[in-house]
Amino acid sequence: MRIKTTFIGTITGIAVLIFVAATVFLQGGQHDSVEVSMTEEQDAEVGEDTNEEQDVKDDNKEMKTFKSEEYGFEFHYPKTITLPDGKERQLNIENIDLTKGTTKESVVLRLRSYSMKFSLYVEPTPADFTQLLFYVKELHKQHDETARKEHYNPAHNRMYRQIFIGDQEAVLVEYLVKGHPESSIYIEKDGFLYMMFYQGHLDSSPVEDSEKSRLRILKDLFKSMTFN
Repeated sequence: MRIKTTFIGTITGIAVLIFVAATVFLQGGQHDSVEVSMTEEQDAEVGEDTNEEQDVKDDNKEMKTFKSEEYGFEFHYPKTITLPDGKERQLNIENIDLTKGTTKESVVLRLRSYSMKFSLYVEPTPADFTQLLFYVKELHKQHDETARKEHYNPAHNRMYRQIFIGDQEAVLVEYLVKGHPESSIYIEKDGFLYMMFYQGHLDSSPVEDSEKSRLRILKDLFKSMTFN
């Protein structure tokens, strides 16, 4: 009788183990299916975003080119930009008269675009220049000291990245001024220092569509930039 009871208990135990194993297997299969589904949704979102960028590029086929023979660079940008109210405005790069304003004497070229919230300065490479990233960090130390002495708002939370603009090594600096994101890009080539400043961070996700459009235009502008 005891042997029979033991045998039945053994059979029951094996059945329970098989049931548990089958349940775990099925749950594992369901989990894998969820992960695949999430991946497919993420891919779809990326695809939609890529199409949106393609649509913007298609809408801006008419491009302008700014070229400086004297300082050896050029870039392309669209003729128009879409404003928050849906209207379009002509995009212009303004060449600032250096005899006016407070631009420091070493600057030889100054460009500005109000619509793109972008400006570009060119000046001769300083005599004490050694390496780009080191030079930029030292420059910012001087700016911070001046800000403290003259009691104006310095930049905060600076992040430095070494990137490429075309085939040219560059330093991208992203920071906050009064809580607002701003950025600058520095390039040194053939005796000239190119400094570009703009509002926003290129990889951020601004809420307003107009800001997305503006930053996308700037990103394409940087991609198109060449030096000779």
